[in-house]
Amino acid sequence: MSGIVGGAGSKSGIIGETEIDYEEGEFTPIISSGVTSIGYHSNRYGYYTKIGNTVIFRMYVRLSSGTLASANLEFGGLPFVVSSKAGSAYWWYTAAVNNDGSDSPIDLFISDNGSPIIYVYKITGARFLGTDLDGTSGVEMGMSGHYYV
Repeated sequence: MSGIVGGAGSKSGIIGETEIDYEEGEFTPIISSGVTSIGYHSNRYGYYTKIGNTVIFRMYVRLSSGTLASANLEFGGLPFVVSSKAGSAYWWYTAAVNNDGSDSPIDLFISDNGSPIIYVYKITGARFLGTDLDGTSGVEMGMSGHYYV
């Protein structure tokens, strides 16, 4: 979907038309690190809106199985390459992720190195590992955020 803003008025008439880079779509989020042999539940989704150089997204992942790895937990599958400006994200839903409040996944950071990867950090500031999850069956994670292209 794209759009044109036209017919903006002024006292003397029409100012002109300006094309806006606008796009909406869907993507398939993945866990790119921290869990291997992943079985995803059927209701995994990602939606985005791109306006100019800003991408706004919302995604949800639910696991049915997998093997926890002692690697950093990271999410991928975002639809566009990231510019040199990092983005940010926040959790809007988690279930069965971690019962230990001292190392709960709290902060999300979107890479600024070209790859659209979401890094997960603990409340302590350390990276959240796959092995920090309480398991994989029934784990649900939803997040929203933005980044620049």
